[in-house]
Amino acid sequence: MNIFNDMFLNENNMISNDKDMYNPYEAYMKGNLYKNIYKPYKDYVPSKLIPNNEQAEMLLNINQIGFVNQDIRLYLDNYPNDTNMIKKYNDNTVLLNKLVKDYENKYGPITCDALSNDNLFGWATMSFPWDEVNR
Repeated sequence: MNIFNDMFLNENNMISNDKDMYNPYEAYMKGNLYKNIYKPYKDYVPSKLIPNNEQAEMLLNINQIGFVNQDIRLYLDNYPNDTNMIKKYNDNTVLLNKLVKDYENKYGPITCDALSNDNLFGWATMSFPWDEVNR
């Protein structure tokens, strides 16, 4: 059974437009990009995420766009010809790469793929967000 119901899809069996999707923050908080298939659990209300510093805010932005892209990839598995969603995915990928690059330039690598040859194990000597409780 496909989770994208007929109400949610247009006549070409594709997402009808952006109004059917949450913004990246709401999607990340609810764990679902698509409004018409989000079903809250009982009376659960997602807590607001309020970053307490610039580093936490940058990580939150990376996580939000990464989540949105993952949900779009899952959608594109079912509807690979949806050019609107392919464009949205490509645009978000450019944004995500920029956010990651900005973060890594300021705070160091967040993935092993980011390591450069000149400092292959530099991540082993840097501090991580959980190393310092109050920055």
